[in-house]
Amino acid sequence: MRQRVAYVATGAGLLAAVLVSATLTSWNGLFDLRVYRGAVSSWLAGGDLYAYLLPGSPYGFTYPPAAAILMAPLAVAPWPVAVGASFVVSAAALTGVLSWLVGPLTARTGWPPGAVLLCATAGAAMLDPVRAVFSFGQVNLVLLGLVAADLGLLVARRHRLAGIGIGLAAAVKLVPLVFVLYLLATRRHRAAATAAATFGAAGALTAAVAPDASRRFWLGALFELGRVGEPGFVFNQSLYGALVRLLPDAAAVPAWVALSAVLAAAWCWAVRRTGDVRLGLALTGALGCLCSPISWGHHLVWLIPALVVLAESGAVAVAGGAWAVLCSRLIWTTEGDRAIVAAVVGNVYVLASLALFAALLRTAIETGAPHPPTAVTGGSTPNPAAFMTGDGAPEPAAAKTGGGTQGPTAALTAAAPQAQRQP
Repeated sequence: MRQRVAYVATGAGLLAAVLVSATLTSWNGLFDLRVYRGAVSSWLAGGDLYAYLLPGSPYGFTYPPAAAILMAPLAVAPWPVAVGASFVVSAAALTGVLSWLVGPLTARTGWPPGAVLLCATAGAAMLDPVRAVFSFGQVNLVLLGLVAADLGLLVARRHRLAGIGIGLAAAVKLVPLVFVLYLLATRRHRAAATAAATFGAAGALTAAVAPDASRRFWLGALFELGRVGEPGFVFNQSLYGALVRLLPDAAAVPAWVALSAVLAAAWCWAVRRTGDVRLGLALTGALGCLCSPISWGHHLVWLIPALVVLAESGAVAVAGGAWAVLCSRLIWTTEGDRAIVAAVVGNVYVLASLALFAALLRTAIETGAPHPPTAVTGGSTPNPAAFMTGDGAPEPAAAKTGGGTQGPTAALTAAAPQAQRQP
């Protein structure tokens, strides 16, 4: 009991450290939270969801209307309640994802699961993308939690509801649609169909409830790229953002398309080679960060699985180096400077993403021959050991010393929506 109390107290202290860190080093005034509260409040009062702009800024709501419906409770709640809910749900999602990802390490070493989780949480709290999620009021961590829970609890065991978490996450924000491609690439066709059907059902229900907003988004706002922000801004740490900053405008798009095609081909080969859903989550998250036209700094929380998987697999130098870079905020030291050194430093998060992606490819090579998903009974209750190992097969008895670390992940099915922004 004393040990559990100590773990909880330490966890609360780490959460406080995250908030203090966000306040002192990168506080952005909960900009996104204010954007979507204002937009949804205006919409509920009869205004145009996609015409709203936060006073004093050129930024408004950029997500599908299904996200606005999910955000409605937070939009009408008192501001302190909305802020508290944003922080608590994001912190729970981060804890749940990490509790799953560190499972193999605790199972193999026999180290106390709580202690390992606390160390992982402390490391994650120092990441600039994590601080940005809290300081902007974003919910990228919640979306990551939904996808991770889906892969670990449902997809890995071929549950009949596998894919539903990915579909729900994509209904809030389109980026998680890349995981539908992951399901297709790994021949999980039923889960891919469930994810697509969930996404489509959310869109259809939204169209029935809010036809004007749905029409406005899918036929107009979705294609208004200027609504999202300037891709050359240093906070966009995608491959395209780096190329826009480094190359003439006419060369940036062709280079981005060509490099993205190469990365996608390598990713497809790698995820088909391994049946480990943790490695699949890490690879797909890194691919999404690199190939998306816009990857603001807070989007890079999708690199957290890559950091943990590589550290657990022995690639400590790469994981540690990338972690240090992602904690550094170096990108802000050279804004507007096009000198060669500044161009490199201003794109260090992109370089870190590429390094992680390359190391994950090497890990996939070392896993050996392709490993198809293990067939298990679709309706069975997920086995904690299977959730920790990432496939449908039970763990050897000797490896079960780390069981029980996945408990917080169950909370991840409670998703909170978000609104996109640019500083």
